[in-house]
Amino acid sequence: MGTVIEFNNLAGEAAIEIPRTGEFYEAAHRLSEYIHVLPLDVAQNDELVALMVEQVKVAERGGFYFGMQLGMDLKAAIDREGVR
Repeated sequence: MGTVIEFNNLAGEAAIEIPRTGEFYEAAHRLSEYIHVLPLDVAQNDELVALMVEQVKVAERGGFYFGMQLGMDLKAAIDREGVR
């Protein structure tokens, strides 16, 4: 399952689901195994996991927006130059 990115002004009306790769899940599994052996109580573990999930969501959203902007800029440059 991937992540869903909702557009700020269209929350609940428009979203794009981005699939996660096998590499993502392998890294998540390695991280999970590492966290499991840390001397954390349940509350600390939950907080650490929540912070990591938020960081991943922010990174995915930023990457998506960067890619979209890059594509829009490229399209604008092609249109300006009249390239077909």
